[in-house]
Amino acid sequence: MIAKMWKFSSKMINIIKHHHLPDETKVNDKEIAAVYLADCICMMVGNGVGSDGLSYRFKDQAMKELDITADDVVMIIAEFCTNIKEVEALLHIV
Repeated sequence: MIAKMWKFSSKMINIIKHHHLPDETKVNDKEIAAVYLADCICMMVGNGVGSDGLSYRFKDQAMKELDITADDVVMIIAEFCTNIKEVEALLHIV
């Protein structure tokens, strides 16, 4: 609703609407699949979720759609953890 009020594009509204992949047929949209997987990764590293974040699982089809393996996800998480430390250090400077 906020995205509509802020006049986001219909494409962006669709991506936001489906970022938890409530309709699994949307997994064939690479942009929705990418945002869904990014959301999963954020939950796995504990951003924006409670203790259930570590039990969050990807829908295999989303990973297949993006040609991403479990090893790729491990590397993305490792890189994220390194980069977030740099971001936090910069925020403390400001």
